[in-house]
Amino acid sequence: VLKRTLKNKVPDFVVCISLDDYDDMLPEARREAITKVKRYIRRFFSRSQCKLLGFAHRNSLYFCGNIPGPPTFKNYSSGQNEVYQRLHLLQSFLKRRSDITVSIGLAFLEEHSIKGWRLAAQRAVVAQRQKVKKGRGSINVYPKDILSEFRDYSNLDNLLEELYNSIYEADIPQVEAITKKLLDALFEERYLPLKELRPTIQFLISTVILSSIRSGIKFSEISSELQGYLTEVETTYDYVRLREILKNVITTFSVRAYRCRKSNSCNLVERAKQFILLHLSEPISLRVISNELNVNPSYLSRVFKKQEGINITTYIHLERIKEAKRLLVDKDYKISAVAFTLGFGSIQHFLRVFKKVEGCSPKEFRKSKLVKYR
Repeated sequence: VLKRTLKNKVPDFVVCISLDDYDDMLPEARREAITKVKRYIRRFFSRSQCKLLGFAHRNSLYFCGNIPGPPTFKNYSSGQNEVYQRLHLLQSFLKRRSDITVSIGLAFLEEHSIKGWRLAAQRAVVAQRQKVKKGRGSINVYPKDILSEFRDYSNLDNLLEELYNSIYEADIPQVEAITKKLLDALFEERYLPLKELRPTIQFLISTVILSSIRSGIKFSEISSELQGYLTEVETTYDYVRLREILKNVITTFSVRAYRCRKSNSCNLVERAKQFILLHLSEPISLRVISNELNVNPSYLSRVFKKQEGINITTYIHLERIKEAKRLLVDKDYKISAVAFTLGFGSIQHFLRVFKKVEGCSPKEFRKSKLVKYR
């Protein structure tokens, strides 16, 4: 059909035009805008030069055409510039005469075949989506330096897993870095049809919500928000808006997860300190405490040090030495008895820790205190 329409010629270029305000228009205004876009396309490109191919994703229109003149490099290059200039005039007239803002993606065929035409159609969409970077109302030509194959994003699952863990661990800088990679993968460097992009975004949103719930946010508090976001994605046709929705969800819930984790971590540290004080005479460690509090040892160690400025082992030693100093004042207590009463595995370990903390041995400390009290 394409060859017959273009008189047995494979087109030289493919254009993708999107209505930037499509989602904000009423149905009647949409139909009127589409009619005007078609009319102006016919004004700047004759029927022999181009063929309308219908709408993709409702708010976007494809058309393709041939560059006039013999296919020499010189004429072909000047023909490319002419196509660009006509598109610029088309865009200007739509804005000035009808107040319609459009973003345009242009791709030239690298291989004059049906396969090359299909690839150019995809590239025109990719070029049109550069409005995410350059803003709405722009004309973008698919760059020649990336005319090879599209990048492989088989690591998308890895990025998703990293995002899930980063939100759970309340690592905001890491969340921001992964978010940028995800947005680049989905909106700027890869052709992904809307029917595939929407479920992907909805899955990402659900993953973010699950990670937030794992951080301590109650599902009952965010269930209505989740449904609202999923519905908005399902009814949105503008790629810029879809990008904004996803970025907003990740940013909002990562911050809320961070605040929730911060609040919970303060409570967690207090519980850990209370457990230590009640079990100074027992062989306690980071693993024992984390098992008792039902948390990950690495997470407990990290939040404890962040809040207290010292690690858990040092805190245990300080509390034990504090109690040891109280017991050493009583001369009836042997130093070995003090060591074993406070959970030290050996006298040597007790002597080493005591000297490290107080700068003197337990015997010297006791002697100085007894002299003082006399």
